[in-house]
Amino acid sequence: TYGGSEEAGHTLAFMCLSLTQVVHAFNMRSDHSLFKIGAFTNKKLNLASLASLVLTLLVLLTPVRILFELVILDWWLYLVGVGLIFLPVLVLEIAKLAGFVKSESHKKHQ
Repeated sequence: TYGGSEEAGHTLAFMCLSLTQVVHAFNMRSDHSLFKIGAFTNKKLNLASLASLVLTLLVLLTPVRILFELVILDWWLYLVGVGLIFLPVLVLEIAKLAGFVKSESHKKHQ
């Protein structure tokens, strides 16, 4: 396992960039809180997200990673990555709560 190498940085960046967009898609569905509308209410998004997760894990955790010049990380770096992946959800939920996120239909009625 690797922790402080350039390859570890590439691996963590790949993981975060791949999965942040997947997680962020759930939060971008509405100007209402993700927790209010339900995280898994869109079946097509669920299937697409599952496919993206499986493909990302295939690249990260199997010998396929060699083609991408990625490495197996120390376990704690995966935890750091998960935290970074969910950071946009936290930021957008705070923005929604503060009223900074409004849908186009709300803007037209104001």
